[in-house]
Amino acid sequence: MNKCNDTRPNCEDCETEDGQCTECKPGYWGETCGKNCSVGCVGDCEIRDGKCLSCKTGLWGLSCETNCSIGCFDGTCNSSTGACEICKDGFWGDTCTKCSKACSDPTCHKLTGKCNECMEGYWGHNCSQKCLDNCKKCWMFNGTCMSCVHGFWGADCNKSCSENCTTCLNDSICTSCLDEYYGIYKCNETCPSECLEGKCTMDGDCYLGCNMGYFGNKCDRSCNENCQTIDNTTACSHEDGKCLYGCKSGFTDEFCSQADGKLSLQTINK
Repeated sequence: MNKCNDTRPNCEDCETEDGQCTECKPGYWGETCGKNCSVGCVGDCEIRDGKCLSCKTGLWGLSCETNCSIGCFDGTCNSSTGACEICKDGFWGDTCTKCSKACSDPTCHKLTGKCNECMEGYWGHNCSQKCLDNCKKCWMFNGTCMSCVHGFWGADCNKSCSENCTTCLNDSICTSCLDEYYGIYKCNETCPSECLEGKCTMDGDCYLGCNMGYFGNKCDRSCNENCQTIDNTTACSHEDGKCLYGCKSGFTDEFCSQADGKLSLQTINK
């Protein structure tokens, strides 16, 4: 039987002498049962401090008002500590903290947070430290440079390559050149003038092809003038000089070097 007076409608039972509630109706707590249990509680809460007896899924804390980490698998965690039982991929630790954004892949060790490998430019246990300036990739464990950005060389990538080099072993040996230059070790020669876009390999070969009217590795041979052109496009193959669009009237064969059954004065070897 409820012995509480009408001023405490949420009391389920109370002391007869002072009217203090000893039991609240579900969903209430406090001396007079005048406080609502947290919306995060499942069922009742402690009458003295409002502590939830159990939390809704995805919440934790005394009043179940704190969200579990987004890294918790299935969104669940310990209702008292917030610790996740299992982390999603890409998260680590008791509360499933996100792996470092400098990890080269989205995952890391689930207990320690250690990255499997670092992105270029970073090193350290969780890839939080930056490599030296001009160091493209450094060793994950101590930051020693493994490769330099274009234009630099040396153990600390603090020395400049020679002019026209993009990468080098030292100041006298280039390993790649700026697009418009070539030359073994030195990059001191200009690419052949008829290279498409003026670009060539380190040995001077035009890797993009030739300007209209030329062919050969170095685009130093002229297409036969009897090759047909269409909309000012290349008259012959930049690889072997064969006419791409047929011959002008009166000429035949792949190179348009024959006229009326005889070789034209201008041949493929012009």
